[in-house]
Amino acid sequence: EAELISKLNGAAAEYAARVQRWARRVRVVLQRQRRGFGHAVHLAACTLPHGEPFVLLLGDVLLLHAQRHGSAVADAIAAFQAAGAQHALIALSPVSSREIGKYGCARVDAESVFSSDVGSDRDVKIDSSAGNITVVDKLEEENRQQQQHTEQKHLRVLQVEEVVEKPCGHETLARLRLRHTLGAERDMLAILGPYVLTARFAALLDEAVRADAADAGGEIQLTPVLQQLLREERVLGAVMPEVEPLDTGVPLEYARTMTRLLEHFEQRSVQHS
Repeated sequence: EAELISKLNGAAAEYAARVQRWARRVRVVLQRQRRGFGHAVHLAACTLPHGEPFVLLLGDVLLLHAQRHGSAVADAIAAFQAAGAQHALIALSPVSSREIGKYGCARVDAESVFSSDVGSDRDVKIDSSAGNITVVDKLEEENRQQQQHTEQKHLRVLQVEEVVEKPCGHETLARLRLRHTLGAERDMLAILGPYVLTARFAALLDEAVRADAADAGGEIQLTPVLQQLLREERVLGAVMPEVEPLDTGVPLEYARTMTRLLEHFEQRSVQHS
């Protein structure tokens, strides 16, 4: 490995060094029995500091941000901190009702807005009347002051009322459908991550695993634990219309994702040529 890396130069060497730095922080946890997504998350969460919030990403979903330097993870963490860092937060991606059967779905209270003052690595400005949280990256702001331009991201953070895994059926879809679409017939909110989860969620997940609360297929899922958390306390949803979820879980979707990524990088290449 060292010999191969020594042959790299320029951008390739810089990229390899960055990957190595990340690799030193990665721990791999094996799920030796196929007991479901919730069980896998539980195994990983057990390796983290007790009582600390943590971020969960879905390994088979790529999140393509419309802004070149955008980050769905950073935006979710900033929104979690803006809301007081007390309540679990789920990033929600608007999708059409034709696609929602592949994902988990959230029903939100469009009238409720949860917000509080915050101090973090990012400035978070909250307009409670509109339900918008504006995230301003301080470093980007400093770098761009000379150009009189600051990149801002507007997140609508609402209270989640219900979560449903792979919804189907007319009545269920009607209950989950948004009253107003978010463009391109995107009338549903898919749960595709990132999730910012709390110690209480981890405790409920631990209880589900210990009780072997499996579904009909013998697997422990995440959605029932989220639903249990909803019955106990507030869960927030941050709507991210600028984030495009790309599925890699099945061969056809994987092929579509590769095609979409190629289009995306070709567009970027043309824009910056």
